Amino acid sequence: MTRLSNIKARTRAKQLAHLPLALLLLWGVIASCCSEALASSATNMANPAEPGRCNVPGAPTVLAEALCSGRSEQLQGALDSLKDTDDPPTFLDVIPMLDRVWLGDRSLGPGLPWADLTGQYVRATIVQNLAEQVRLGRSKIPLKQMQEFAVQLSRKDAPLGASEGVVLIGFTHAPDQVEFLKQVLVSSTQPGLRSAIIHTLGMLCDQEAGTLLVSLQSKSGTNVQERKWIADSLHWRSTLSERTCRMALGGRGKR
Repeated sequence: MTRLSNIKARTRAKQLAHLPLALLLLWGVIASCCSEALASSATNMANPAEPGRCNVPGAPTVLAEALCSGRSEQLQGALDSLKDTDDPPTFLDVIPMLDRVWLGDRSLGPGLPWADLTGQYVRATIVQNLAEQVRLGRSKIPLKQMQEFAVQLSRKDAPLGASEGVVLIGFTHAPDQVEFLKQVLVSSTQPGLRSAIIHTLGMLCDQEAGTLLVSLQSKSGTNVQERKWIADSLHWRSTLSERTCRMALGGRGKR
């Protein structure tokens, strides 16, 4: 690992220290790639409008460049750098811009690659970063839209052994997903996907999620590593607030 990679890894760990363990374990499925340019002072410079070129007027340069690239990994790197700065604009300042990307607002700026920005990978990155902000009232995107996206993605990639959709089910606390997760868990032997499923169960408000975790914990064939994942998930599931579950379940409250 290079010196820059070590620095970025330490920065990322400090940045995420306040999040629950389940989220920390789920975090990182979407790869982040930050160059030295993303850590430079350009992070906080406003992007000027330049006729005939892709630009996002008023956005920090690092975010404008990421949006103009249409690449999810560059967008994640830009958002990480904005989260790690105390000088405005910070990540919280650009949440309205991310809302507009999600909504496909073409007035955001000229020349933007909307085919990429409305595609699966960028939208997954937005859900990963904004699901919590929706619950905190900072993002105006309806949580239900994010949940629907997560569910659709999980049906597409879980059969292929990919865990991104499953992870986003956890981030959005999407309801009525326990039976699907159980089916994937039964058929999958991949540790990465199994870990994502178990930790996602710990983020769900459905009572069936807790029941399944307890069942897995008591199963004689469950290995030591999975028992640790299950214990973590049962603990974090017990910390889910009524407010979080009301939002997740469309006002129905924890069940």
